Amino acid sequence: TQASTNEIDNIPLVDVPNSTIQLGGTFESFYSNIWFDQYAGISGNMFGRSSFKNLHINSKRHIIDFGYGSNNTDVSDIYFNYYDNPASDIEVSLIYINESSHDLIINNIYGSGGWNGNNIINIAGGAHDIYLNNSKFNFPSLSNNNFGVFISDESGEVYSRNITIENWYMNCEEIGQFLRIAGDNANDTIVRD
Repeated sequence: TQASTNEIDNIPLVDVPNSTIQLGGTFESFYSNIWFDQYAGISGNMFGRSSFKNLHINSKRHIIDFGYGSNNTDVSDIYFNYYDNPASDIEVSLIYINESSHDLIINNIYGSGGWNGNNIINIAGGAHDIYLNNSKFNFPSLSNNNFGVFISDESGEVYSRNITIENWYMNCEEIGQFLRIAGDNANDTIVRD
């Protein structure tokens, strides 16, 4: 829901912003040609064998937050524009993939505006076989000590792996580091074409 009041007793909701597409638990679901003005983009767990295409997201928070086993899903032709609103100012990653999500293709993502959050891409918690291609992020006011791309292991027990990033462009004022790979199983091996 995007309701701004509790619809039972009409009391305004406070500090509970959400997304139009959230919670997940979908299988073979298809979302296309949708325009959103909302707090956040696509958020949830277990998006399975689904497709998100040609979405126009005006949001303050993020484009994608996939967790808990989201898999075999295609996200393409997404147009994100930073949209200021009075919701929470908690900094998050623009694209967040976590908790063993796998076999995701994220292609043709375009971000612009005054977004000044955390990392642009954060992959963690055993996420694997992630393909991020042909994307452009133009955030000229983005200025922080975080990372363009942050890939990490978790507690030396869960390893993120098989991450491919190709044809990726980022424009920002300042960022701490373009790529950081961290964790007990991290090494300096980066294969590039």
